[in-house]
Amino acid sequence: MEQFILNTNLEQFVQGQLRFLAERTEDHAVIGHVDLFEISALHRRAGVGILLDKAYRQQGYGHEILGLLETWTKKHLGLQQLWCTITRDNEASIRLFTKAGFEQTGIRKSWRWTGDGWIDEVMMQKQIY
Repeated sequence: MEQFILNTNLEQFVQGQLRFLAERTEDHAVIGHVDLFEISALHRRAGVGILLDKAYRQQGYGHEILGLLETWTKKHLGLQQLWCTITRDNEASIRLFTKAGFEQTGIRKSWRWTGDGWIDEVMMQKQIY
């Protein structure tokens, strides 16, 4: 993933979004994707979204990807903060981002409609300067 990120054309940065494929080093299997969105050069922050294929979850890949992303965004984009929003029922993602050093900064009550009803959304941030 690191080499892919380092070789990425930053033209999309101007549009406020970058999307990366997460590739496992040993066999080059694509294990998921990572998004940086609402990238703000002025405020030096970006939203983060990560989706791993089910076969690769709970194996440390998410934590490793977030670490690589943090290092890369500091070095190449000069960001000082990453943030994410996660539905309150997604305990695995909340644990992942908490383990990676993100802190819960708020709750958006009844924020997302699921088809079965409304669900709260957890807001999380990490200072990376």
